[in-house]
Parts: sequence; C-alpha cells; structure tokens
Amino acid sequence: MERIHSSRPVEYPVGGRKEVSKDVAADWLRASLVEQVPFFGRSKADVDRIFKDAELIASLGCGSIINVPVIADGKTVAVLNVLDAEGAYTDDDVDTVQNIASDGADAIIAAAKE
Repeated sequence: MERIHSSRPVEYPVGGRKEVSKDVAADWLRASLVEQVPFFGRSKADVDRIFKDAELIASLGCGSIINVPVIADGKTVAVLNVLDAEGAYTDDDVDTVQNIASDGADAIIAAAKE
C-alpha cells in the first residue's frame, strides 16, 4: 500500500509504502481489502496487534484508529486511516469516517493516480 496523503510527512511521507503481507495483521487485510468493512481500533492494544509500526504510532500520541476502505466499482482502491489518542473515537465516528470515504471516493482515487 502506498501513502497518498499524510498529516505527519516526516514520520509517514507521501509515497511511503507498507508491505501489507508483513506490516499489518492478516485479519485487518481481509476485513479492509476483501470484506470491505471498517476496522475500529479503540485502544493502543488494538493498534499494537494490527500494525508493525505501532511503536511509532504511539510515539505520535495515537492509540486509537479508524480504517475505512475506499471502494470503487466494487473494489477496495484505498484505505482511509484516521488516528487519535486512545479512547478518542466512538462508533458514531466510524460512521462519520465511512461517510467521508464514500463521499470523497472520487477525490481520493484521483489523488492516488497523481
């Protein structure tokens, strides 16, 4: 997976890549890419379990994460990732991020092609 935007470009530069087969947990891959469902990591323990770079994520003050697949023509073409401090998000926030991913799919896809 290649990063097309970053609010932390020093730590996570645009164009940076994650080798999904070894940098994220298999169940996250299946949920995001195949089942096309959001992942809601409510706690640092959730983030630690899923992401190999969890230590860097924690060093940035992030301990919860919402990942939502961006879907076009039935395929996952990107994953929108939103992170904050542990306990910062609720189930309602997951719905909000899903709406952003859906409403912004065309713009996200266009950015990925640049």
